[in-house]
Amino acid sequence: MKVRPDMAHPIAEATHAGSGPVRGRVLLLSKSLSMSGGAEVQTLSLAVGLKRRHWQVRVVSMLPPVGAIIPLREAGIPLRSLRMHTGIANLSAVPQLARQIGEVQPDILKSHMTHANLLASVTRLVCPLPRRIC
Repeated sequence: MKVRPDMAHPIAEATHAGSGPVRGRVLLLSKSLSMSGGAEVQTLSLAVGLKRRHWQVRVVSMLPPVGAIIPLREAGIPLRSLRMHTGIANLSAVPQLARQIGEVQPDILKSHMTHANLLASVTRLVCPLPRRIC
């Protein structure tokens, strides 16, 4: 994410966004949060931007997160991991994600990348959601 030198840091802005009415609840599902790719950067940017706009946000990573924990924590955004492993299909992720959905009761489930889209689609069969965006 590019930030102009004359702009405040987006994480700091989200942290000091003040209290306002919660506009909605969103759960962001990503394959990973390694910060090595565009989808990871977009997930982080979207989470911080929604938080700044008074959305209740939770991020769920399919793989153990690497590198994105501190910025999300600074913004007050909960991060959960399904602790899956690369290259291994694991159907136990479906009930784990369903539990996260049950806790948050999101208005929107936004999934990023193919693997997250597939997991969201399968989980939605056992855990209905108002909206899913992939």
